[in-house]
Amino acid sequence: PSKIQRMDKEKVFIFETLYNVAEAYLVAALIDQEEKSPKFGLGLVGREMTFRELMEDVRRAWDAILSSSSGTGEMPLMKKAVVENLARFIKKDDRLPQMLQRIKKNGGKTFLVTNSDWRYANIIMTFPLGTSWMTFFDLVLVDAKKPLFFSTGTDLKFVDTRTGSVVDTQKDDVVVYSGGDHSTVTRLLGARGPDVIYCGDHLFGDVVRCRKLCK
Repeated sequence: PSKIQRMDKEKVFIFETLYNVAEAYLVAALIDQEEKSPKFGLGLVGREMTFRELMEDVRRAWDAILSSSSGTGEMPLMKKAVVENLARFIKKDDRLPQMLQRIKKNGGKTFLVTNSDWRYANIIMTFPLGTSWMTFFDLVLVDAKKPLFFSTGTDLKFVDTRTGSVVDTQKDDVVVYSGGDHSTVTRLLGARGPDVIYCGDHLFGDVVRCRKLCK
C-alpha cells in the first residue's frame, strides 16, 4: 500500500464503472466464502483454484450477461433485468428536462452518444424524459462503440426507428445515427472540439481515451 502500483494488465484489473460495483462485490463474497474452505476453490468447483482463476471466471460470466446471445438478437440478461424493473434501477429527476431545455434555450446544442443499441436506448430514455425524449436532443447516436468512437470509429449509418434495424439510408423523419466517430458528431453539430462539453460515466472509455484521442 505504501508503494506506487504500476499498471500491469497481467496482475491488475481496474474496477471503473458502476457495473463493476456488483462484480467487485461478487468477487469479494466468493473469496470470503472460500477462505473458510480447507482448500481455496473446493466449495466452488470441487478442486483447489487460484485467485486469478476465480477472477477470470467471474469476468467471463460478467461478460456473458452483458452480451447479446449470438445471432438471436435477444437483449443481454443485465439489460433485460433493468428494462423489467426501470423504477428500481433508474432515478427520475425533474431537473433533467429543465436542464436540457435551458441549454437549448440559451443557444447550446445537446447530443446523446451511447454504445447501446436503439431498442435499449429508447426504453431507457423514455423512462425519465417521456416518449418525446428525442426533442431534448439535437443529435442522437447509438452503437457508438466507445472508445473506438474517439479514434477511427465505424461507418456512419442510420437506424430505422420503427424496426430498430441499422440501414444505410435514412428511412423516416426521425434521424437516429448508428456508429460513426467523434469528428462526425462535431461536424453534424457545427462545433469544434473545444466547444464541446462531454459527460460520460466510464472512466476509461469516456474520459481517458477521449482526452488522449480528441485533441
